[in-house]
Amino acid sequence: MKKNLTAALLVFFMLLTFAPVHTFAQECVHTWGEWYEVFEPTCTEEGTQRRRCEKCYIVETEPIPATKLHTWGKWKTIHKPTCIRTGTATRTCIICYGKDKKTLPKSKNHSWKKWVTTKRATALSNGIKKQTCSGCGKTQKKSIPKLKAKVSLKMKSVTIKSGKQYTLKIKSKTYGDKVKNGHPATKKLQP
Repeated sequence: MKKNLTAALLVFFMLLTFAPVHTFAQECVHTWGEWYEVFEPTCTEEGTQRRRCEKCYIVETEPIPATKLHTWGKWKTIHKPTCIRTGTATRTCIICYGKDKKTLPKSKNHSWKKWVTTKRATALSNGIKKQTCSGCGKTQKKSIPKLKAKVSLKMKSVTIKSGKQYTLKIKSKTYGDKVKNGHPATKKLQP
């Protein structure tokens, strides 16, 4: 009986081994659903998309090519342009940290330093001031208008006797102003 059982088992296993195997997936004529994105592609890395058979639920996976389109941050000026030199600006991709660079055109404006007085104005002549561009060295000049003549005396009033001279002391005067001889504003002199 053991021999018959062994022979029966042997025949059974041989039939299983050589019998064609049919699975549900092989017999299915797939009806695929829409592709859906599993991993979004970036500027440097592929993404992944999948779809599923609506009958047997088998899943098909395909890569999505990298977009090669960067997501740039804001431009940052590295070198400011001047009136004689171009400038440089860069930006960085926020995904792959790739760099992009551009040249900034020369500035049409000069970088003027502060005005410096080269000749002071006086009550008798105009003054001159100039400023220089720190980029190209160009200078521009402006006239400083004459100062209004003004003299302050130490005394407010003086009584002068007829035929006498009196010297007045000056408290302050306009820069560059000179006082020679003064004449009374009125011909009436007090005795």
